[in-house]
Amino acid sequence: MSSTTLNPASRADTRAPGLVDWGVLILPGVIWGASFLFIAEGLQAMAPNGVTFMRIAVGFLTLTAIPAARAPIAREDRLKTALLGMESLDYWNQVVNQRAVDNELKKMSAEEKRKLAERLLAEAGDS
Repeated sequence: MSSTTLNPASRADTRAPGLVDWGVLILPGVIWGASFLFIAEGLQAMAPNGVTFMRIAVGFLTLTAIPAARAPIAREDRLKTALLGMESLDYWNQVVNQRAVDNELKKMSAEEKRKLAERLLAEAGDS
């Protein structure tokens, strides 16, 4: 039985993180975090379906501008990719939305919850 010791100092790349490394680390976090701000602002200006459409449209235009995003998917990976897409639709539509609603309800006082319930019942009666 052989024992392998991992020694970080023995790696070939022992340089300190540079500006590009920090950018690769920070940029996705900024984009991800900003999306919440854009969604909140978008919901003030349009209906949820409009926000969803705009997110898809902006994503489409962004990926259209990046040639590597249009690289062909290997034949053996096509079914897995399609199934992953279907799973993400279900995940976003059910799990995340329910968790967000639950978290917002926890923040509300009993009086605020009562007012919300009255408003929802009134809106349900109008339709």
